[in-house]
Amino acid sequence: MNENAAVNSDELEAFRVLLECNLNDHLENSFDNLAKIFKRVVEVMPGMKYHRVVVGDRLVVDTHSGKAGDIVNRSAYCFIDGRDGSIYKCAGWKAPAKGIRGNIRNGGPENWWSGALGPYGAAHMVRVRHAKLKAAQEDVYNKAYEAAQAGGMNNTDSNELAMEQACRRCGW
Repeated sequence: MNENAAVNSDELEAFRVLLECNLNDHLENSFDNLAKIFKRVVEVMPGMKYHRVVVGDRLVVDTHSGKAGDIVNRSAYCFIDGRDGSIYKCAGWKAPAKGIRGNIRNGGPENWWSGALGPYGAAHMVRVRHAKLKAAQEDVYNKAYEAAQAGGMNNTDSNELAMEQACRRCGW
């Protein structure tokens, strides 16, 4: 699939369904009593350039907020660039914030959930940068460790040397 091709409706629907499942799993695992009152509902609202992803709560039982089946507490969750599938944090209801947080075409929900998205919306840039920095540090560490092992060093010395190089190169 072309990374630069426009996002089609099938990709958006797959994203919507997977995101809805993850949000409801989080609700059931973290807030068991709330999961008995409502379920999370995800809607993708198409736009000229960005698709707005809206999350709401569908009531399961009648409450003071409404009748069963009503959708309440709608809010913008994130924005998706219709040109390439980039995920943006919300600056508000109508516009995305600057800076790409991830892409719906990179991996699946396990990648979105650990980096670009969380239960409350798109990640802050610090979290995205930290994940990239940690991955770079692990890569440097692994290469240094393998080089030290190939040079005949024992495990303890290899580990210390690799950790020192990883910290120095990644600024930790």
